[in-house]
Parts: sequence; structure tokens; C-alpha cells
Amino acid sequence: MSTKLGEDHYYEILVMAVFVSLLMQKLFGKRRLWQRNT
Repeated sequence: MSTKLGEDHYYEILVMAVFVSLLMQKLFGKRRLWQRNT
């Protein structure tokens, strides 16, 4: 049972990491485009 909990926790962290990385990519992409326009 503890193993299943560990797996769920790992999956949660993995999803969070992917979400954060995508968010950062969006922010940096916008910033890069803005700098290019200016």
C-alpha cells in the first residue's frame, strides 16, 4: 500500500514538473519575442 502511495506521489511530482516547465517555456518564449520586437 505504501508503494502505491509512493508511486502516486511520484506521478504527482512528475505532472507538476512538466506543467511548470511548460509554463516557464511560455513565459520565456513571450519574453524572447518581446525582446526581438523591441
